[in-house]
Amino acid sequence: MTGGISCERYHNLKRPILFLDMSDKVSTAPILDPGDQPVDHYSLKHRVTAWISQHVFDRFVYEVRHGLNKGLKRKGGLGFLPEFLAGSAETVETRFWSQFQLSGKVVYDVGAFEGILACFFARQAKHVVCFEPNPPTHERLRENLRLNGFDNVTLCKIGLGSRPDSFTLVWDPLMPGGASAEKTHNKGDRAQERAE
Repeated sequence: MTGGISCERYHNLKRPILFLDMSDKVSTAPILDPGDQPVDHYSLKHRVTAWISQHVFDRFVYEVRHGLNKGLKRKGGLGFLPEFLAGSAETVETRFWSQFQLSGKVVYDVGAFEGILACFFARQAKHVVCFEPNPPTHERLRENLRLNGFDNVTLCKIGLGSRPDSFTLVWDPLMPGGASAEKTHNKGDRAQERAE
């Protein structure tokens, strides 16, 4: 799925690029779920939903029934639930991403996770360059793009930062989308991957 662009040369693209200045569209104040605690990034509701998704439905491929990727195939998540169970497909996030005209553009998806936005972008944009350093999440991203036959996506299994550096990628196996780059190994039940 390289689409002719190497990750090493992503910064030399001679195509129109969409950069989003979200400062006037996103509140700077953190909005916490009532279940969120200062030490936990995810609420109990999010953790229970993630556990059900991973342990009950993770191996199934389905067609997304609502939201930005309605009609696309996906593995993982709960996008197969009918809208009345999942909540409205018309969310602030849906309205935000739907306002951009991506035709003919190159879009960079930094922290592409499992490809939710990458698939949305690939459906419209000329090319998408995805950066996802987390190994299991990167593999699911690759799988979701393959399921939909997108050939206009370049996958880069690296993290981006302000300067070259080595770090340890640390994440909770239940919530792999919330990985952090740390300079030292943390002990505990979180998965770790050495990245350079």
